[in-house]
Amino acid sequence: MVDIFHYPFPLYRLFFCPANRVWGQYLSHGVSFARILMACQASAVDPSFSIPLRGYFYENETHERIQTYYHRSYEHAPIKAFAMLYRLAPEHEDAARWKNSLELYREYVALTSRTVPYGLLPNGIYELDNTDFSTITHEGARAAGAPSLEEYNAQVRNGIRLNDRFYLRVFPVAYQFRGFHATLMGRALAAMELARALNDREIKQVAVRQMEWILGCNPFAVSSMYGEGHDYHPLYAPMSPQLVGAVPVGFETFENEDQPFYPMQNNAAYKEVWVHTTCRMMWLIAML
Repeated sequence: MVDIFHYPFPLYRLFFCPANRVWGQYLSHGVSFARILMACQASAVDPSFSIPLRGYFYENETHERIQTYYHRSYEHAPIKAFAMLYRLAPEHEDAARWKNSLELYREYVALTSRTVPYGLLPNGIYELDNTDFSTITHEGARAAGAPSLEEYNAQVRNGIRLNDRFYLRVFPVAYQFRGFHATLMGRALAAMELARALNDREIKQVAVRQMEWILGCNPFAVSSMYGEGHDYHPLYAPMSPQLVGAVPVGFETFENEDQPFYPMQNNAAYKEVWVHTTCRMMWLIAML
């Protein structure tokens, strides 16, 4: 997809000229959806939290469950939306609210990046007894190894305790398909969007730190990108030779723990070459 906002010729002017009726229609839709997103964002700190966190998003406007990702991630999407709207319509009546949402999420990123070793951005906040298994992809018979509320709660309790019900997990609560570079890259892309929108060098460095985690600044002292960095490993690529620049699904966790785990054996899903993570790394490098 061509990024029309950074193309050598400012193509967006052809479509989004203020005098153009199409621009008004797109802006109207964008404003409407942005208001939904802002209603999903936590704007106040829960006074019972041990860490004063806010700026994260809920799954819906009623704040029933905090939004988290366990395999693929689109955490950058609302931040990119606010940043694009703020850049394209800075005089709009909602512009100050869009900027406020960016600054709220910036606060969340800055605070959580100082919470975990290596400057790693945690996956998100989880609540005991509050999950939805209907969106979980599961291989094999449902009765064999299917996720359970008991397992979910055990993983949640291994996170950083915020209060009696809420915990901040460094890595996702997950069952199958373990490997968490994609969820980390979603947060890194969000941080990169923030850095660009707010001209914030500190948050840019937070985004770079997530890339460094993947390329060797991690407790294993290995690069998970094949052909780049220190002590990189062969990846699970059964349909092709080893590809320089390929990025796997990523470091996982062991059972219900909340610590990084990277087995030596070369197997799926953690060492499996994934288009999603490889493209996300290219995207981060391009933004950098």
